[in-house]
Amino acid sequence: RINYLVRKRCELEENMAWLSTLGGGYSSLGDYFTYCAKKAGKISKYQLKLAIEMSDPIMASKCRVFWAQSLLQQGHLKLVKKIVWNVYQYAKHNGIKDMRLENMCQSVWNRLKYLYKYHHKPNKLQTIQSFQEKNGCLTKIL
Repeated sequence: RINYLVRKRCELEENMAWLSTLGGGYSSLGDYFTYCAKKAGKISKYQLKLAIEMSDPIMASKCRVFWAQSLLQQGHLKLVKKIVWNVYQYAKHNGIKDMRLENMCQSVWNRLKYLYKYHHKPNKLQTIQSFQEKNGCLTKIL
């Protein structure tokens, strides 16, 4: 029985390592290709399943952050905000200090803040067109 459990744990850890490598590769391309971000998300959800099977809540939390990163690349900002906030609260208050998990959350959170600022800030042309529409101007400045 103990041999079986040790062997199973080793297999799970090896699978997790391979999936981390593969997921990281897809994630790095996820900024440029949506299908890569989606694939990285699928891999991170599979890693989450393995982490739960291994009864490793810290690893499970890291997998949630990996998944949030893929969602961020796909533009699901509100969901990312919820996931990262929950994981960060867990990391701060779970009784086990894991600075890497906290730093991972802060990294995704900073990128999320940047994207909110970038996507919610109208560009100059939109501002000019909005001004023209409000003031009855018919000409467009290009």
